[in-house]
Amino acid sequence: MQNTELESALRLLGAQPEDSALVIKRKYRALVRRYHPDEAAGGGSDIGTNESGASAEALRRIIRAYETVRSAPHESLKSVLRQAAECNPAAFCPRVLYGSHDLFGEVQEDLYVRGTDRYFWDPDEEEFLLFLKSVNQAARRLLEDDEDLTYQLKLFHLLVQEYIRPLYCLEKLAESSEKCADGSRIYEVSARMPAPAGMQTVYDDSGPEIYDCVLGGTKICAVLPDGTRQQISLEEDGCYYPLAMMMARDAAELSAVTRRVKSGQDRQTGGASDSTERKRIRGTGKKKETIRLILRVHVRDTERASAAGCSSTEIKHLLEEHRYVLSH
Repeated sequence: MQNTELESALRLLGAQPEDSALVIKRKYRALVRRYHPDEAAGGGSDIGTNESGASAEALRRIIRAYETVRSAPHESLKSVLRQAAECNPAAFCPRVLYGSHDLFGEVQEDLYVRGTDRYFWDPDEEEFLLFLKSVNQAARRLLEDDEDLTYQLKLFHLLVQEYIRPLYCLEKLAESSEKCADGSRIYEVSARMPAPAGMQTVYDDSGPEIYDCVLGGTKICAVLPDGTRQQISLEEDGCYYPLAMMMARDAAELSAVTRRVKSGQDRQTGGASDSTERKRIRGTGKKKETIRLILRVHVRDTERASAAGCSSTEIKHLLEEHRYVLSH
């Protein structure tokens, strides 16, 4: 393969030769979302949305570029630690840092151990699912492989937070950011939520719907006009813990903004835009409507948003309680 072909493919993806495979994969996914025909038709893209088929052609070019990068035999995308991975010496226990020989695989297989320590999670160097796998294994070891899911989940959530620096991860995972007049920053993250029954989703020149967001237990929820809460799903799963940690500390405020897209019928007739799409429910013939959102994350307290979790005391008490339950 010619180097110029690889360079052109990387340039189209907004990537650099020194970027890790995870960074390139994340940029590719963001471009696919951005240039998807439904998104482009609603004004969410800058690729000539008034021209028929422009978004589809752009999407084909992006996919071809990604396939070019995937098949390139270049060493710069090798899954290695580019620098000494940072650790949290205050973390309760070490964990395994995994790598995969299949750098661009959607399902991580053929794993190998890159190291064992109290590693912080770095989205550019460690796949989120492999990070969760590592933390889950650490939790099971501490519980001596006991199958009690109640203790496993409690311990898992406490451990995860010790390996995450929320703002550090958000800066790498967010699609964009802007600086406010007071020096604080607002980050944007793509999300979805089910469309509540009877909800009016079409909006006019008055603009999109905006909802405040709250942390409901372990879920991020939008507060609807009637006061009810609707769970939000993030397009980038790795954003959940950083956002939840910042919300729990009152370090950031979240608002959900409906994302303007057109339905298939509207694209044909030039009708009004809406923010809904229909998705088939797995295992059934039914369809459900989901609302596409942009989460605007206003980080107000950088210091509290940056710190990793410190749960060692809680973890110690939980393990003591678990040992007591097992012995009685």
